[in-house]
Amino acid sequence: MPAKNGLFLRMAKDIGVKKYKGESDEGFSRRTAYTASRYWTSAFCMDDGSGGDSGLSRQALNRKLRSWIGRLDNAQPGISEWFEVDQGNVSCIYNRLIDVGELKEDGFSNRFRAQPPTLAVVGMGQALIVGMFDPTNTSEAVLGYHRPDIVATGLASIVASDLEAPAQNPRWWETEWELLAWARASDFGSVEYANPATRAWGLRNGEVWSPDFRPTKGIALARTTSNDRGGTTYYAARPVGGKPFLCSVEQTKALELYYHIKEIAGNPVVARLRRIDDQHVELAMPLGLIPGEYDRVLEVASWPVRNVSDRFDRLMRAECVPMARDLLSKCGVVLKEA
Repeated sequence: MPAKNGLFLRMAKDIGVKKYKGESDEGFSRRTAYTASRYWTSAFCMDDGSGGDSGLSRQALNRKLRSWIGRLDNAQPGISEWFEVDQGNVSCIYNRLIDVGELKEDGFSNRFRAQPPTLAVVGMGQALIVGMFDPTNTSEAVLGYHRPDIVATGLASIVASDLEAPAQNPRWWETEWELLAWARASDFGSVEYANPATRAWGLRNGEVWSPDFRPTKGIALARTTSNDRGGTTYYAARPVGGKPFLCSVEQTKALELYYHIKEIAGNPVVARLRRIDDQHVELAMPLGLIPGEYDRVLEVASWPVRNVSDRFDRLMRAECVPMARDLLSKCGVVLKEA
């Protein structure tokens, strides 16, 4: 970023983005633009000609975001490439905001509307401020919080909260296991079973699978593959009379079950954390999409590194570490610090 160009410095000051030790000007500009895109996305939805009541269509929101990013690219070449504008990945921004309630999509008109600020308690004494507010207005509190108390991280604002977090929803096997339609594994042809002792944690990794049925505390994960169609079907597995019985499950449920099995087998999936400075940490995720309901919170509360769609390498404010550790543990992932 040229020294004479103070656009990103002014923008960062307005929205609370801090440069970390050793960060390049290009990286700082990208993070600043990413956080700013949250506020501009809501502002675009408000600027619909009806005071925000109608909202914007997906196509209109894409056009406005692309145009805004293009103007930033004139000040800092490479911004458009990082946002993957040509690949259409600016949709990552508003999809993440929808996931946490920052924007609301009308199911009938397929238009996006900005939402007023609310507090979303995430636990560990922390909450997210979700919804539109003006980060440049330092004279007014937001939901009782003043600007020095509001930490900008990724597309989110995190604050301290003594409110109790909502109870964790039961894991799917805790409520569905006994209701599944079980059948003998011998009815499914060639079956492989996930080995929780392996270091691998992706279901597509061949090292995960073995012909041996070795359930962990009465549960296992299995798969069959079709050479004709090239498809893979996943199954929950359990022993009945010493023999494996199976029931097909969706891939997302299979991954969540596998992480649980590895956890109770004493070989949990690991995410890595490295502290960059007193205010920022680097988070290396084991997979792009962590199973369970909490990955959306982690995704919105962090900055992607390589490009806007990067889900593996993330940066976040150090204040988020207790929240990240807690949410990852609820997904069967252990956070280890380098």
